[in-house]
Amino acid sequence: MSDIITTARVAKSEETIRAANDQFGQHFSEWALVVGSELQAAQEELAEHKAGFGKWCKDKFGWSTSRTHEILNAAETIRLTSAIAEVAPTNEAQCRELAKVPEEHVAEVWRQVVMASEKTEKPITASRIKKHIEKQAKEAGPAEGGGGDEEKPKKPAKTVKPDKPADDEIADEPDTDDTDETETSDLPAFTASIVLDALAQPIPPEYRNAHQLSITLMSVGRELDKYRKQAKELKEQPGGEWLQIQLIDEGVRMLKAYFQGARYHALCPSCDGKGGEECKKCHGSGFLPEYLKETI
Repeated sequence: MSDIITTARVAKSEETIRAANDQFGQHFSEWALVVGSELQAAQEELAEHKAGFGKWCKDKFGWSTSRTHEILNAAETIRLTSAIAEVAPTNEAQCRELAKVPEEHVAEVWRQVVMASEKTEKPITASRIKKHIEKQAKEAGPAEGGGGDEEKPKKPAKTVKPDKPADDEIADEPDTDDTDETETSDLPAFTASIVLDALAQPIPPEYRNAHQLSITLMSVGRELDKYRKQAKELKEQPGGEWLQIQLIDEGVRMLKAYFQGARYHALCPSCDGKGGEECKKCHGSGFLPEYLKETI
């Protein structure tokens, strides 16, 4: 294979990844989001130049193809779970278990696991996530209308895999978490046909798309945080003396709240989700956003 092509974008990705390796330490979720984003950018850039992404990862960071793919999947899983809770997966073992359910339901499964952890005061572990998924699948039974063997959970297609499979497959990291079973008997069963809102009530099919947008709204809100950090860095540079950090910080926080507060919370109790111009509470949308949750 020819030498690795290095463009300005690929060089920036390498620099950012190395900085993240040094900066985030034990903060797995932050590290995975940054590294995953830069890996995807480098992958796309190298693909345009018909260069080897797998070889680049191996030469620059010592990561095999399987290891790189694990990081990309972990980053996507964390992005999906960010729509539900401030608590994020803390290791790759947790992400691997969450990746076993369809992508559109990762956030919902994570919400249920977080709820169970808060109730039982037991830590979230990979083994508990696995048992929770198995328990809910068992309670749900065969897929509706299937009448046959239960369909195995499909792994979400998250990103294009690197060039070719590597011979040195990376073994799963040991999960040192204890194996006590999470108590989830009070949680509704998770199935492809049941999606729950913030009040643990089923979301009607016609509102699934509105609820799914929560993932994007939360992601946009979190993305805004980087501008607060960037403003502080620019303030220290020549020419940045007049940046009003406090105002920028307050403005970004407010803008973030506008995005995240608009996400789906629950069906409108005044019209039972029927919507229509006659409902003044939900303005005809049929549901209430997060920032109006106290009015329910």
